[in-house]
Amino acid sequence: ALTALAFFAFGYPFALGRAGNGFLSHEGFFASHIESDEWARWVLLFGFIAAGVAIAGGAMAERCQPRVHVCLTLLLSTWIFPILAHWCWSVDGWLSPTRLDDRFLDN
Repeated sequence: ALTALAFFAFGYPFALGRAGNGFLSHEGFFASHIESDEWARWVLLFGFIAAGVAIAGGAMAERCQPRVHVCLTLLLSTWIFPILAHWCWSVDGWLSPTRLDDRFLDN
């Protein structure tokens, strides 16, 4: 539940918000700009981040304190994954093959 709330509030806007640059987006917090056709993309990306948090949590099980696990969950779902997702899947991302100007992977 913590991953879903964190990704809903901050992760998705950082990854695929409306306005952004090559590093991350900076608009649409708390789903203020998500349209009805974008919810499917949100669910898809949430599935990726939930799997990533579960894998990292399984690796940390019984090796750290619960507050460290909570901090890692927040860090992964609001900062690390959204930045990588923006770089690769947003039209503004510097590594995106769908970038319209100055493409990094130009043939």
